[in-house]
Amino acid sequence: MKSVYSLLLTLLVIPLIGQNTIPNSGFENWTTTTYQKLDNYTTEPAFILFVLDSMVVSRDTDRIAGNYSIKMQTIISGTDTVFGFFTSGDFDTENGFPYSQRPDSLVGYYKCDVQAGDSAFVVVRFSSAGSIFSFSLQEFTGIQANWTRFSLPLNLLQTPDSMFIAAVSSNAINEINIQNGSMLMLDSLHFVGTGITQQILNGDFENWSDVSFEEPDDWSTLNAATSDGPKDAVTKTTDSYSGTYALRLETIEALGDTIGFITNGIFGDSTIIGGHPFSIVFDTLVGNYKYSPIGLDTAAILFNFLRNGNDIGSVAQLLAATSNYRQFSVPFVLPQTPDTLIIYVYSSVSNVPAIGSTLFLDDLKLKSIITSLDKQHPDIQTITLYPNPTESVLKLQMEGLNGKIELQIIDQLGRRYFRYQFDGANVNQEIDVSKLKSGQYYLRIISNDKYVHRSFIKQ
Repeated sequence: MKSVYSLLLTLLVIPLIGQNTIPNSGFENWTTTTYQKLDNYTTEPAFILFVLDSMVVSRDTDRIAGNYSIKMQTIISGTDTVFGFFTSGDFDTENGFPYSQRPDSLVGYYKCDVQAGDSAFVVVRFSSAGSIFSFSLQEFTGIQANWTRFSLPLNLLQTPDSMFIAAVSSNAINEINIQNGSMLMLDSLHFVGTGITQQILNGDFENWSDVSFEEPDDWSTLNAATSDGPKDAVTKTTDSYSGTYALRLETIEALGDTIGFITNGIFGDSTIIGGHPFSIVFDTLVGNYKYSPIGLDTAAILFNFLRNGNDIGSVAQLLAATSNYRQFSVPFVLPQTPDTLIIYVYSSVSNVPAIGSTLFLDDLKLKSIITSLDKQHPDIQTITLYPNPTESVLKLQMEGLNGKIELQIIDQLGRRYFRYQFDGANVNQEIDVSKLKSGQYYLRIISNDKYVHRSFIKQ
């Protein structure tokens, strides 16, 4: 059976049903995370919460007096080692709080579970006119499951003008034998001695401040890492294209860099992992945005497709300045079926990102153009498509099908140029493609609602 079919250049562009397969693509759903930071002291930065998804310094209701105590723990995760601590300033450059009395000792209560070989510490030092003249250290080892009093002699030989105090869950002083899981709890730290009226600021650990950050569900941001700073890069806004909320992404200065980024993936040790399941070969992503750049800055959205963890293609769209919502459309076609889609959105992609550039993004939709290649027809034994590339005639040989067969030719935008149905088993067809413009196309073979696709180049 052999025949030649002329292509009609009246385009048969068939509208297909759009599929919004991106979770929370309208940015309607957000989750707020709240944690506590100890007042008056420096503790671990919020970046630790971002890295470990856990705080190593926390407020605890297991206490000797009042309402709270402080709990510090050491976590080793992969190559990251983080110990819990609090200090009254920078250990190397600052002298702590103003203080002008001479206590005999530091008294407090502790619990601990310090792993073998490790040590936890409380450090107190006094200085005058910028010079340290007294340094005292209390070491904690082993396990103490009950609240236990300790007393650290101070032996001040002169009157100070400053006092520095710190505690740590592991041996950060010598940085040796730091062990995962070491833990130290403290409560009711105070000075004792004749005539002592100046006490340790918040030494009973009663005062903590709530710190909150918000993230869109099913998306990952750096908000946890910047939550103890002046602002977050990712926020929700009621200035939306549709629905109640939209994404607001601003380039900010934080973490020693300029950032303005969000992804539907997950932050790994050195790269973005995760994403969401996706198995469509042809697709077009449509979204709505507006953008207020600083200077000549530009925003961008990138779509990266993976199969078995390997990159099989990506497409990107630069987003120029616009004061009103504007629609963008990003078509793509892949050489094989993906299993994962990772989306990256940037509020700045210029060589010198401009602090303050702001992107609004809303109503992302993936319009499915053809069905996944995972629906390949199991009955087809062989497919031969030649010559490829071709200038005029495309020859198709195929074995293994019975019943009604449909052939389609589709371009990279998903537009259908050719459609032909016939009954057959072993197929030997010639298709006239001479009137097609040069470029890449796909031959789609349909039988019993299952699909096979083969790409070809028209010269």
